[in-house]
Amino acid sequence: MEKVLSEDYMRKLKIASAQIISRMKKDAKVYAQLGMLPITVYTVESWMISPTCFESTVLMGIGSRRLCGNMKCVLKGSAWKCVTADFGM
Repeated sequence: MEKVLSEDYMRKLKIASAQIISRMKKDAKVYAQLGMLPITVYTVESWMISPTCFESTVLMGIGSRRLCGNMKCVLKGSAWKCVTADFGM
């Protein structure tokens, strides 16, 4: 993950992950809805904003739940790094 995520975004992702894990430990219903189901990616559409930046729209599912998201990646050196991602139901 460190190869494709910026340090700042990786820090935010770790915080979000800890919050989700905490909630799943407290609520078995949440764990059943999110923790045990496969993730399915339905579509990914990307646009080059500039030679060093692209943005993507993602439609994915966790079980029967559908999530839409946006991601922004920038070229840092010779690698593309995700700097922003926002997913919601």
